[in-house]
Amino acid sequence: LGADGSATLTSVPGWTTGTYDVQALYVGDLTDRGSAGHVQLTVLARATPLTVTAPSPAIAYGDPSPPLVPTYTGFLPGDTAASLVTPATCSTVPPGASAAGSYPVTCTGATSALYDITYVGGTLSIGRAALTVTAPSVSIVAGQVVPVFTPTITGFKNGETLATSGVTGSATCTTTATNTSPAGSYPVTCSQGTLSAANYTFASFVAGVLTIAPPPPTVLCADAKRFDHNADNGHDRDRRSNCEPLLAEPNPGGGAWVTAGQKLTIVYMDETPIGTGVLAPTALLSNGQSLTVTVSPTTAQPKHHLHDDRGAPSIRYRSLLTITLPSTLAAGRYSILVTVHDSDGHLDQWIWKVKVGKPSGHDGDDDSTDWESVFNTLGARSGSR
Repeated sequence: LGADGSATLTSVPGWTTGTYDVQALYVGDLTDRGSAGHVQLTVLARATPLTVTAPSPAIAYGDPSPPLVPTYTGFLPGDTAASLVTPATCSTVPPGASAAGSYPVTCTGATSALYDITYVGGTLSIGRAALTVTAPSVSIVAGQVVPVFTPTITGFKNGETLATSGVTGSATCTTTATNTSPAGSYPVTCSQGTLSAANYTFASFVAGVLTIAPPPPTVLCADAKRFDHNADNGHDRDRRSNCEPLLAEPNPGGGAWVTAGQKLTIVYMDETPIGTGVLAPTALLSNGQSLTVTVSPTTAQPKHHLHDDRGAPSIRYRSLLTITLPSTLAAGRYSILVTVHDSDGHLDQWIWKVKVGKPSGHDGDDDSTDWESVFNTLGARSGSR
């Protein structure tokens, strides 16, 4: 109480916002009567606001919505979100089916008698989902045209398919093989090409394999033939065989014994030079392994007792073909498919059967023949051919 009888109240912590009726009451004593007085008091929010900031998450197209948890700045010491009467809640567009892009995140609903609350928005970033482009693995036969490759695309969201996903354009798929490539395996790789999509990106590419199988024999001799010096005109075609004369070592007739790393030799004769480039001779083991064929040399010699339609001497071409077996070839029985084209495109093929791994003490066929001498001798006999 003041000397003049007025009542003074000093504020204490704990006020909340609102309007109060503050009363001072004196009950009186032996000499003074009682009295009362009152004043209205309005308590305002604190001047420093509490800021609620919405989150800014990033997800991929088709992913579920992440938790949207706001952050608070401006709490007095000891206060947390739990100090609020009602905490803030945040929301955005339903992201599961929303297209790739940016969307606002807003927070509302926080209440407190102690804070003046303001809000700062956030952004939901929906990126494009990643698709996987897988190149096909296909098989063809040597000589066939390399096909057009159609890849498989996977990774679509929201139950979409290639037809419903909005993907446009096409991938570019290539291989190192050509229409004239020999039998073997070749990689098939794809790139994005003209592929495009609003909700998808193309960042993963899986390679495939083009398998080229040996062509089935179209002209096939039962076995490699030995050269018959008494053959009529030296030309087997005249005896209903599509095979050119062939002198081979070791003897292919009975499945000759050979060793890994051994050289097999053929003297090949025809009326036209042996093919080169894509028509060059090839050899394929029955285990699928390609063998290198070395051609050396090729000579042309007239057959003086034979003439063409104009009376000119007929020409025969002789080539020495050498095939080396792999040094690591396992013991066993093998067939070698030898393919030779003439320069005019005529095809000859032989199945040459061998047995790898000569038994101890076996005196079977070997590669002891001097083939250069045989080759030269055949040339010296050209007058009789």
